[in-house]
Amino acid sequence: MLDILEDYLTLAQYPTERIDGSVGLRERQAAIDRYSKGALRYLKGRLPSTVRQALRLCWEARARWQAGT
Repeated sequence: MLDILEDYLTLAQYPTERIDGSVGLRERQAAIDRYSKGALRYLKGRLPSTVRQALRLCWEARARWQAGT
């Protein structure tokens, strides 16, 4: 599913950050840090609602994973 989402965003010329197991730990942490600092926040109002929902689900899953649940 993430591959499809990444392909869509790339075709739509939106920058993407991959934070799943397909990237190394250091790359993943760097992507999280960039997001946390607001590097991608400008996209919030520009992404289609379905993409925003998918991103929200990914971040919620990440938060649950970090919490250990």
